Amino acid sequence: MTELLTFALVGLGMGAVYAGLGLGLVVTFKATGVINFAAAAMGAWGAYTYAELRSTGDLVLPVVFVPDRVHLTDRVAAAPAAAIATAAVVVLGLAIHLLVFRSLRGAPALAKVVASAGVMLAIQSLIALRFGVAERVAAPVLPRRSIAIGGIAVPEDRLWLAATAIGISVVTALWFRHSITGLAMRAAAENELFVALARFSAHRLAAVAWALSSAVVGVISVLAAPVVGLNAADNTLLIVPALACALAGRLTAVGWTVAAGLALGAVNSEITYLSGRSWWPSWAANGAGYALPLFGIVAMLALLGKSLPTREKLDGAGLPAVPRPRFKPGYAALMSAAGVVLLLVTADRIRFGVITSMIFAVMALSFVVLTGLLGQVSFAQAVLAGAAGFVLSRLAVSAGLGFPVAPLLAACAATGLGVLAGIPALRIRGAQLAVVTLAAAVAIEQLVFRNAGLVGVMNLVPAPHLLGLDLGVRSGTDTARLPFGLLCLAVLVLAAAGVGNLTRSATGRRFLAVRSNERASAAIGIDVARTKLLGIAFSSFLAGISGCLLGYSKGSLSAESFSTLLGVSLLLFAYLGGITSVGGALVAGTFAPLGIAFVVADGIVGTSSNGYQLFAAVALIATAVFNPEGIAGKTRQDLAALRRRLRAGPRHADTADAAAPALTPKSAAAAETPPPLPVRGESILSVEHLTVRYAGVTAVDDVSLTIRSGQIVGLIGANGAGKTSFIDALSGFTPCTGGIVLDGADLDAQPPHRRARSGLARTWQTMELFSDLTVRENLLLAAERPTPVSALADIVHPARGHADRTSDALLDLLGLRAVADAHPAALSLGRRKLVNVARALAAEPRMLLLDEPASGLSAADTRALGRVLRTLADQSIGILLVEHDIAWILEICDVVHVLDFGRVIAAGPPADIRTDTAVLSAYLGARVTGDSPPQREEHLR
Repeated sequence: MTELLTFALVGLGMGAVYAGLGLGLVVTFKATGVINFAAAAMGAWGAYTYAELRSTGDLVLPVVFVPDRVHLTDRVAAAPAAAIATAAVVVLGLAIHLLVFRSLRGAPALAKVVASAGVMLAIQSLIALRFGVAERVAAPVLPRRSIAIGGIAVPEDRLWLAATAIGISVVTALWFRHSITGLAMRAAAENELFVALARFSAHRLAAVAWALSSAVVGVISVLAAPVVGLNAADNTLLIVPALACALAGRLTAVGWTVAAGLALGAVNSEITYLSGRSWWPSWAANGAGYALPLFGIVAMLALLGKSLPTREKLDGAGLPAVPRPRFKPGYAALMSAAGVVLLLVTADRIRFGVITSMIFAVMALSFVVLTGLLGQVSFAQAVLAGAAGFVLSRLAVSAGLGFPVAPLLAACAATGLGVLAGIPALRIRGAQLAVVTLAAAVAIEQLVFRNAGLVGVMNLVPAPHLLGLDLGVRSGTDTARLPFGLLCLAVLVLAAAGVGNLTRSATGRRFLAVRSNERASAAIGIDVARTKLLGIAFSSFLAGISGCLLGYSKGSLSAESFSTLLGVSLLLFAYLGGITSVGGALVAGTFAPLGIAFVVADGIVGTSSNGYQLFAAVALIATAVFNPEGIAGKTRQDLAALRRRLRAGPRHADTADAAAPALTPKSAAAAETPPPLPVRGESILSVEHLTVRYAGVTAVDDVSLTIRSGQIVGLIGANGAGKTSFIDALSGFTPCTGGIVLDGADLDAQPPHRRARSGLARTWQTMELFSDLTVRENLLLAAERPTPVSALADIVHPARGHADRTSDALLDLLGLRAVADAHPAALSLGRRKLVNVARALAAEPRMLLLDEPASGLSAADTRALGRVLRTLADQSIGILLVEHDIAWILEICDVVHVLDFGRVIAAGPPADIRTDTAVLSAYLGARVTGDSPPQREEHLR
């Protein structure tokens, strides 16, 4: 027991580091909304600066191409050295804010994540260049003698570190809670407009936050330098446990963050002690402590996450555009021939660089699928590649399996691991998913790849052979044989063709829909969870294939072959090249580590790997700030602009809305009045006692109604009456009580996508169209009914079918043919409303829920839309219509229900509603006799 307590107290030193770094993350996030992945690297720069001041008296500056050292004195004393080093971290933080994140204030999560990761790699590379890669020991700042606590000897510096972290947290929490600037910083992260109205500058508040968080990180890192040690890579990856602590405080709670850090340090110290006991599993002897932050992060985010984002949490806008050109066999053959020629005319080191670029291009294609198409940010692709590589070694050496069976099985193993690691993506997204994948990468690297008990010491990968042909990369003095290069080229061509087909296919459209808007995807019948896992599986398989090729190229594998920082850099190279296209993946492979660009640069200027990584990180940051489309995207835009100039500026498809005709539906254009009411059929939607509550407020209160086939039922009420909440509850986006039955099937426990497939379609008051897709593609998504077989077939040959005919018919019905190839953002509000209706109809529903479909339409288009709805009702579709145009509602509806404060106060034919006393009093604003209407109060829509 004494030993356990001793190790727990000793662990408070590292716990203080976790707490301090986590506190820095919280301060930055509370004020700016940015998760600073570079916080630990910034702290490492401060620790190295302190160590250099103490040993040589030189102040090292974070610059390149200019003198980087200022000699102050022979040796700087501890206190001034610590102060100078902390000030250096503060200056570095302010520079990062001004040069990077100030420009990314309104950028999507992906741009902020890659920029933050780019800053992390840039600082880590700069540390290696300026201070060297060898581990160093810093002179102590705090007293290092031991003191006795209850008979237990504890190093005094550990206790001072813990006390410092706690003290800083108390001051920070009080400052955020009571100071005007602290309160304004918290408000600015939520709404900069309100803060600006209060005469605060959001930019200055963000600068203050960066300075404060940098000071916290600098103080803790400098004081803890003798405890932690100085290793650029290891110090940088301290961000993972720091993120775990920050998430324990939900990135906002200072106290919980620090408490979690101290507890994590103590527990990790206990694990270190227990791992030396005889009963401890040998496979968990190394790296077990690294898994703890991962489990904590996953548990916290899974607990707080949601399967679908709320209305306020949609974050798909602003991502780089995804080009979907037609497949051109001639162009593909030309590019393949160019690859063959490149392999033929090169040799030795240059050819090996070409081969390495091809391998990493396959890896970049996995990012195109996962991040470019699906919008999921991952730092774990290199780890998945490593898993495939190590499995390949075991299959080839131990099981005796050869090529191509062994690499295919190894890639399938990586696919399974990727799907398992991707399960958290079902409830979290954006930057939080990046946090999980980074933690998973560190845990797998430390617990598995660096564990000799699991992967062994020598992980040989025998050369591949096929039909008696030696396809190995080496033979004698030839270190880059042509057959292996042709093998890599063939794999790259197949992978590029598959990803290109996927991009143009129905499966690719579903990926883009999920990337753009998960709620709207579920509303048209897309299983968001299954779609995410499918995309993760595809990308993981590609990562596994690249890992197998990398194993063949190296001949033996180690943990350094697939390090976490390599995975981070590969994502950055993919973004730099253009993360949404096959061309971008080829560019990324060209510039990847040890690729052809690196080899050429090394031959010309003799660059080092750290110098090249620094250059790439800076280029990535510039790309995120100035050109989110990447190199390939910018090139594509420039070529498109040149073609438009050469064609004398023809009208672009996205400008077609200006010339689009008014709504003239074919089936109802000739009808001046609605057709006669059809004979009512059986009930298709029955709602009984439906109630919706938000945080104790009742938005919908015990509402019951029935809608029969061929019937249009109106739902009206003042703003806040509960109309949209009612539709959200019917379609499965809001928890409710009561019964919902469609065509005899109980929908109460069904998720939104299953309700949509059962025949319940809806539109959105805010439309929520898929901005990455054209009008026609928005309709195709709703009309398509995918299967697992069709998803695999899309990789080989995207097919056309019934969905195309359905979408074409609806384009004609709603007068949208002229804007079919335009994107929704290029259309007027009225047109987007019609696209919203058309997309709901494309699913061929039995019940249609329309939330204000006519707002924004002209009077003529509103009347024409009414004729369309009547035509649809004649075809035995039931319609629930929410609209503020009372005259229109009373004209086209068969039955009208009136909501007031979530309760139905009147229901019946339009003629009865026109004269209903309760309706006139509560909704239409007329004076009535009798008791006064109830006084209104604030409540939810």
